[in-house]
Amino acid sequence: MLIPGVTAFLGFQLVAVFNTAFAQKLTRDEQMVHVGAMFLTLIALLLLLTPATYHRQAESGWVSQGFVNLSSRLITGATPLFALGMTLDFYLLVRAVSENAALALVTALVILALTVVLWYGTPHVEALANLELAEGLMRDLGAHPEVACLKAISAQALSRLGRGIEPGPESSLVKLTWTDMTQHLSDAGMLLQGAAGPLTGPWQRQWLWSKASSIAGGTSEVQR
Repeated sequence: MLIPGVTAFLGFQLVAVFNTAFAQKLTRDEQMVHVGAMFLTLIALLLLLTPATYHRQAESGWVSQGFVNLSSRLITGATPLFALGMTLDFYLLVRAVSENAALALVTALVILALTVVLWYGTPHVEALANLELAEGLMRDLGAHPEVACLKAISAQALSRLGRGIEPGPESSLVKLTWTDMTQHLSDAGMLLQGAAGPLTGPWQRQWLWSKASSIAGGTSEVQR
């Protein structure tokens, strides 16, 4: 999504130059600031397009770890240039509308600070990183075939009970699958907390209880 956004922004920057208000509301120095902003945006776009052109010529049909690392570095290098170009043009926009250079400078700095926090500060917040990891684990768990298997077996067991029939082997399968999933999920929770996690807490109790679940309600050895 970065490439379409930067391309569209560069297009608006280019159109603004041929607008009659461009020469009327901006001084010569401010017009050069706009040109500088366009230059930064163009360099950012070139950096964003480089991975695609490199891949088609050097690694067509496959993707190496080196290409992934190169793409990450190029994208990381493009974002600050785009942020600066966007900030400069936002300053010119507010200055042209309000005719107040101080107000334009303050609002542009606010936009720049917000961009820095969201783009470069947020990835280093450990709690958010753990949250993203947890969501990824939950998505993987939701897509795991064991989940679909557990749903199907549970539905079959409930159907038999609803018809007044005693559950068969599916009840043991439900118990075994549920026990394994509980233990895996508890292990993931402990992994997310890391070595800095508390010695006691809900996840710690859940982890200890998950180990006992292989015994409670019929040991896993007997269920098998």
